[in-house]
Amino acid sequence: VEPINESNFIYYANKKYPSVGSQAPVISYKTNLEIQKQNKMKNQIDLLRYKKQIILQGPPGTGKTRLAKEISKKIIESNKISNATISVKTLTKNYIKSNLNVGQKIEGKNETIFEVVDLGKNVVLLKSDTSKPWRPSYNKIIDSFNNKLWKIKGRTGGFKSYEDAIAKYFYENHLNSINEEEQNLSNIKDFQKIIQFHPSYTYEDFVRGIVALPNEEGEGIVYGAENKTLANFAENASNDSDNNYVLIIDEINRANLSSVLGELIYALEYRGEEVESMYEVDGSQKLVLPPNLYIIGTMNTADRSVGHIDYAIRRRFAFVDVLPEKLEDTEDVFFNTPNFIEVAKLFIKTGEDEVINFENAEDSDFLSNDFSSKDVALGHSYFIADRKKISEEEKDNYFKMKMKYEIIPILNEYLRDGVFNESATAKIKDIEQRFA
Repeated sequence: VEPINESNFIYYANKKYPSVGSQAPVISYKTNLEIQKQNKMKNQIDLLRYKKQIILQGPPGTGKTRLAKEISKKIIESNKISNATISVKTLTKNYIKSNLNVGQKIEGKNETIFEVVDLGKNVVLLKSDTSKPWRPSYNKIIDSFNNKLWKIKGRTGGFKSYEDAIAKYFYENHLNSINEEEQNLSNIKDFQKIIQFHPSYTYEDFVRGIVALPNEEGEGIVYGAENKTLANFAENASNDSDNNYVLIIDEINRANLSSVLGELIYALEYRGEEVESMYEVDGSQKLVLPPNLYIIGTMNTADRSVGHIDYAIRRRFAFVDVLPEKLEDTEDVFFNTPNFIEVAKLFIKTGEDEVINFENAEDSDFLSNDFSSKDVALGHSYFIADRKKISEEEKDNYFKMKMKYEIIPILNEYLRDGVFNESATAKIKDIEQRFA
């Protein structure tokens, strides 16, 4: 029996009950399962805060990606929109184009007045009364805005005075309105990024790489190094150290991690320390993974077609098992309990009480010795129906369809691949005939 304390109660205020006849608070005791789930989630969040990067590993259908999103939401739920957040997130090319008009006058240094001549794809055309139109790029304007470069004395040459004039204009005239707009944005969208690895994913896709860029001074293209997903996200986090950022990498083991991460294998462990990248961006080869950047990977342990994670990388991640579990019907989902139990028995021994506990159960006699139920069992998501999409009347047919076209084909494939031994043949055949 769980000890009675306030954290074990759910409060429902202002509910009317006939026996009471008036407004009254009603107290409902949390189930042991709910408490266990809350404690497990808290442990996972604490682990991520400590280690900075974790991998949720388990067989197919156990909700690893969904759990990653839930953990991420908890990590960033206390984030606050600040001027630092705005400067790295909101002044984009699209924002500049939407808030400048042809013919608009902007005051630069020394009270010089510039006029917007045109808004190009990659540059703004800007001129003064005494000059021809010049072409400061959106990227340079944003850089000036982020770093307040217009405050640097003696900063001249090239397009600098034009870049600085626009950056200063947005800082002085739009920061408050940007702040108001940002307050309405979802924290999830601002501070969380989700990507999926695949076998051809490279360092140049993930960290930094050579790309063809528009020539900022005219037509044509030039080749230069550019930050990619991780470097960009890490830079945002570095510039916004008061907030947490979470990168979710789905199917993290499907790429060659040693190749994809490169020198960042070191940076994962030594957060806040600079490492040398093989590419130079904006005059620097330095890369930093800040301590407020968290990484959550997901890994399907049943997929043996991809390489294993080597020990050097494995040491830098904490691994969390996400296993199948028997659920219950809720206001959101129906759960196919009978078929879940039947399929679970192919993977684990349940005993006479038929308790489903993949964490502590023995592997069934149907499994080959080379495989573990924790790696290959079918997860609970195969046995769920969303009440928003499936009605009470439709659920039985829906579950039959999932058994016939999703679950049974996987069981047969496991049989062919040697995950099950020959003793499972009759059992799987019996299940298949019932759903034929």
